[in-house]
Amino acid sequence: MAFSLTSLRHRRKDEVRDPLDPEGYAERVRKSTFPGETFRVLKEKEIRQFGEYRTRRLVLETWECLSEGIIMKVLRLRLKEVKEFGMEYRKFKGKYLVCDLCISAHVTDEKGVTHEVSLCEQFILDTGSPVTIIRQKEFERVCPVPIDDLQLEETSVGTKRGTKVYKEKLLRIPNLSFPELGLKLEEAFLSKEDRPFSLLGTDFLENFHLVFDPKSKVAELRL
Repeated sequence: MAFSLTSLRHRRKDEVRDPLDPEGYAERVRKSTFPGETFRVLKEKEIRQFGEYRTRRLVLETWECLSEGIIMKVLRLRLKEVKEFGMEYRKFKGKYLVCDLCISAHVTDEKGVTHEVSLCEQFILDTGSPVTIIRQKEFERVCPVPIDDLQLEETSVGTKRGTKVYKEKLLRIPNLSFPELGLKLEEAFLSKEDRPFSLLGTDFLENFHLVFDPKSKVAELRL
C-alpha cells in the first residue's frame, strides 16, 4: 500500500506509539498465534546496554519532528584516544569526541575571483575554542589557488586552557558551510599548527543539543 510522508504526518501519534509501547505490545503478543516476538530481543539488549528502550524513544522523538514538519539532523561523534599534539601552551592528549565532516567555503583571490573550496575533514570537539578551526595544510591541498593569493584577514583568536586564555593568529574564512547538516557558520579560521585534527569550537556546538552515552562512548549532536 503506497502512502506519502505528508499523510503520515497527519496520523495520530498513538498509532506510532502503540507498536513500541510495552503494554500494548505485550497485549498483542498474547493475542497473536505467531511463535516469536519482533522487538523483545532489541528491547532487552538496549535496556542492558543503555538502561532504557532507546529505539522507542528515538522513534517517538523523530515522529514529533516529522509531525511538526521539522527534519531532525543528527551528528554522531565517537570517543577516541588522541596522541599528544599541539603547541606547548595548549596540548591535546587523552580522549576526545571525534567525527568526520565535509565542509565548503567560498574564498576570493586578489583579482576578485571567487573560488569554492570543499574538503572532508576529521574533527575533534574542542569546548576550549570559541571558534571552529580548520587545518591550513588540508585547506591548501584542495584550494585551486595559493593561499597567499586569497583575500583572507589575519585575526587574533583567544582559546582557553583551563582558566587561562591564549592568543593565536589565524586566517579568517567567511561563511563556512557543513552541507551534510545544512549548517553555515558566519566565520571559521585556518591554523598553520601541525595537528592531526581540525577543531569544532563552541560556535559550532551551540547550534545543537548534545546527548552523550558513556556506555557506548558515542555522542549525538541534534540540530
